[in-house]
Amino acid sequence: MKATIAAITTGILTLGAATMARAELLAYEGFDYAVGSSLFGQDPASGFGWSSAWIGQSGAVTNNSVIRAGSFTYTDSFGNSIVSSGNRVLATGNGTATGDNTGGTTGSANPWRTLPTTRGADAVPTTTWMSVIATVTSPPHPWTNSLGTVVNHGRAVSPLQMFYNATAGSTTQGNEHVGLGRGTENSTGASLPDPTHTMDSWGVVNKGNASMEVTSDVGFASLPADFLLVRIDHAVGTDPRIAGQADTIYVWINPQNLAKAPSDAKADLVFTSATTDAGGSANDRDYIFNRIRLFGGGDNSVVGYGAIEVDEIRIGTEFLDVTLRAIPEPTIFALGALAGLALLAVRKLRR
Repeated sequence: MKATIAAITTGILTLGAATMARAELLAYEGFDYAVGSSLFGQDPASGFGWSSAWIGQSGAVTNNSVIRAGSFTYTDSFGNSIVSSGNRVLATGNGTATGDNTGGTTGSANPWRTLPTTRGADAVPTTTWMSVIATVTSPPHPWTNSLGTVVNHGRAVSPLQMFYNATAGSTTQGNEHVGLGRGTENSTGASLPDPTHTMDSWGVVNKGNASMEVTSDVGFASLPADFLLVRIDHAVGTDPRIAGQADTIYVWINPQNLAKAPSDAKADLVFTSATTDAGGSANDRDYIFNRIRLFGGGDNSVVGYGAIEVDEIRIGTEFLDVTLRAIPEPTIFALGALAGLALLAVRKLRR
């Protein structure tokens, strides 16, 4: 009997160890929910790594975040493709008949959910890799800024914002630290003569402030959807105004090779302690987070509303976690627990 249990345990531990050695992905969301349903309250039918369902506004605004049919993917120059599953989600700032007609309102869509652990708060330097596939779908709403530049998609949108709440079990979002996408372009400082501030393109928004963002030259309102690859180098320290304690974020948009981590020099966006954003700030770069949020800005008479379709969110510790590494089945993560129980049984028999 002992020999049998020991053999089973060895097999489980071997399989579990081999599997977990590959499973460095921390969280995954493929939006495998019923088409047309609201995102709010959904627990993952596929994917893993979250400690809450999707949370957000109550009432009709819940219909501003709805599931759309089909899943986005991305194929690189070498034929490597992101493996996708489920469907995708639309986060719109106008769910009425004059907008995306989802049965919602003209209020902002801001669905969010919680991670079980906090990234960037360790006593040693760490790295977080993330990826998401997204495209901005709000209709053009031309607005001319103070420089005479026409902005077609001026309302805030984001496929991935990082928030931090230090209170365990809190049901509030906390503070926004950094996000992909754009801030609202008629906000103060958003139209300053900054060469990094290209309109209608993917950007990094610091602390949720449109005047504290840098932008790429890659337009964000087109199909196929763009694959956004992100690396955050979390520095040690609590004062982000000090260069040695400030975090750095890199963003690559549609990288050429999903099998090899791109060089820093090829990043489409870089936000470091030395970066001066449109607001003239080179401070406040501490990207701790334990929540993520999507965002489609509510209808604005000046710049319209923001709407974005989002899919395939991955968060990991290594490059391949968020590109080509296979998504583990949820049952795989139960192997560790099963192996532990088997090991306990063997130990009891040996006593």
